[in-house]
Amino acid sequence: MYSELLAQNIITGLVIDKNSKEELIGANIIVKNENNGTTTDIYGEFSITANQLPVSLECSYIGYQTQIIEIKSNDGKIIVKLLKDDMILSDINVVDTRLSEKLKQSPVTIEAMDVIAIKEAPSASFYEGLGNLKGVDLTSASLAFKIINTRGFNSTSPVRSLQIIDGVDNQSPGLNFSLGNFLGTTELDTKGVEIIVGANSALYGPNAFNGVINMSTKDPFMFPGTSYQIKMGERALIEHCFRYAGNKKFKNDWKLGFKFNIQQLKANDWEADNIDQSYDTDSDVNNPGGYDAVNIYGDEFNKTASFNDFPGMGTIHRTGYLEGQLADYNTQNLKFNTALHLRKNNNELIYAFNFGNGTTIYQGDNRYSLKNIKFWQNKIEFNRNDNFFIRFYTTHEDAGDSYDIVATAQALTDKSANNGEWIWNGYGGYWQNDIIALMEEQIDGFMTEENWQTEYGTLAGWQEAMQNILAQHPDLLAQYHELAREYADNDFIGDWAYSYLEPQSEEFHLIFNEITSNTRYDEYGNLIGGTRFYDKSSLYHMQTEKKFDMNDFGKLTIGLNGRIYSPDSRGSIFNDGFNYIETPELNEEGDTIFVESYSEWYLNSNSEFVRDTIFDVSLLTDTIKTKIKNYEFGAYLGYDKKLFGETVLINATARIDKNQNFDYLFSPATSIVYKPNERDIIRLSL
Repeated sequence: MYSELLAQNIITGLVIDKNSKEELIGANIIVKNENNGTTTDIYGEFSITANQLPVSLECSYIGYQTQIIEIKSNDGKIIVKLLKDDMILSDINVVDTRLSEKLKQSPVTIEAMDVIAIKEAPSASFYEGLGNLKGVDLTSASLAFKIINTRGFNSTSPVRSLQIIDGVDNQSPGLNFSLGNFLGTTELDTKGVEIIVGANSALYGPNAFNGVINMSTKDPFMFPGTSYQIKMGERALIEHCFRYAGNKKFKNDWKLGFKFNIQQLKANDWEADNIDQSYDTDSDVNNPGGYDAVNIYGDEFNKTASFNDFPGMGTIHRTGYLEGQLADYNTQNLKFNTALHLRKNNNELIYAFNFGNGTTIYQGDNRYSLKNIKFWQNKIEFNRNDNFFIRFYTTHEDAGDSYDIVATAQALTDKSANNGEWIWNGYGGYWQNDIIALMEEQIDGFMTEENWQTEYGTLAGWQEAMQNILAQHPDLLAQYHELAREYADNDFIGDWAYSYLEPQSEEFHLIFNEITSNTRYDEYGNLIGGTRFYDKSSLYHMQTEKKFDMNDFGKLTIGLNGRIYSPDSRGSIFNDGFNYIETPELNEEGDTIFVESYSEWYLNSNSEFVRDTIFDVSLLTDTIKTKIKNYEFGAYLGYDKKLFGETVLINATARIDKNQNFDYLFSPATSIVYKPNERDIIRLSL
């Protein structure tokens, strides 16, 4: 009888905003005159027990007017509608740090940006604002491509910094590092970012050697609604961002959440126009024969002429191309992601899709034009009670029309006269036949070897004397080099159609498009010398984790993960081209064929190999291409224990990882966090 009466006094309800009808999370519900209270859950719902009816419930929420409701019977769920209190909102003064207590007590050093800091970031994007955090270094490879480094490990290819979004590794499977936020989360859907600086391999795996960038997106249950944002700036920058999220409740406590995000950026990127002398090169900017400039490519090749044969010629650099003549600075970036959340009680199933596409400049060992690059991910995750999850995701990429800018310049010079012919026969030939004659005519005292020997009877002193004379006429010497370069670039034609492809000419565009639209190898493995960056690599990942609460004995965490890489670069990045042996052979099954040269052998109508100069390579495409697969797996164990209330926290983690190409790697970590009072926290970690 008592249990029945008690059950009858269970009051359930929903707290919402009176105007927007939005559920209020964390609203306080108190039974007046009783020591009893509760708060609303993430759906704005609550359940509370009263000793007897009728009873008065007091409902309060920060920024809203407190409401007292008289409950005489619990015939069904009640709906409490709170009204915003503008007077209260104007007087609120929040004094705290942006780091939560949980982050302060973390076993590792964490810098963070919450949803408010992201919104207020004084920069073009929240990702760029990460450079203001302690221990974080931001490098701008281009307007849309920012690189995060931590603890001084500066690199334009941070392969040892792990970037994850909602638990999903955001690295490029082929390049093996994250392309900043170029292929990441949209700004309106980003809930927070944590930068975990320093080595964290024990907690996140071997790719977290330098640090972790951990981004989380907004839950459609906690952050429903429609948002739109537009940004405009210099260099014709315009960015649109749209987010829509909602949720629906069904019978039997099933809830469906969904969200849709899209963000587009367009801008005219910065032009790399630094023509200073490149680092560690001998020729300086005053060398009349040219020099290797930072953002001029193709001018790296150089030769120093003998003074006896080519007096005054010195060191000559090939005529190159400015980056602005080779790169696409029309930056574009489109990001799209969507997710479905199916939830019942404490169980949740999530499907998420993330897509990125765009054009920008990437700075690595060379400069790359990432043009029409595509990147997409699929994720399925199940989690329960915040103590168990299992997650599967795949990542795919397509390099699109991307190409190596520096290699393109070198390929353009190769399409004209080769380097040796251009310097010795073109530049040098004009110098010997025309420039030396001009020197004799225009410079007093200049003499050739033959004339010096005729007059003095010896060559002794000739070279030093001529060098001193030429040094007194630097302007004339510079003019001579301009004449020789102009001849070598425009008038010297050996066995080639062009001596130098003039930028913006019709021939230049034809050959430039041919080079950048072809890869280094064709689909049959033939070397064709293009500079298009071929990459259609993928990765497949699985991870599961379970937490055990052992009450007074602490908490235990066990996790497993596995990954398979499937590179596909057609020999442009990895050794996934073609294998060759000295003579053609068939294995016992007769289905695997290896050849030394396509031009030497062909398969005749009787399925026999015949030595010839004709080869139908399409017959062997699937049989001789090398395909690479790479796997890795890991396991980790974590332990947490609180002592003396919460004054001392002990954390220990042990992790072991195995990559197919490397030995087992053991990564231990431990920490002790001491909290002597509410304001101070002392951490010792190893």
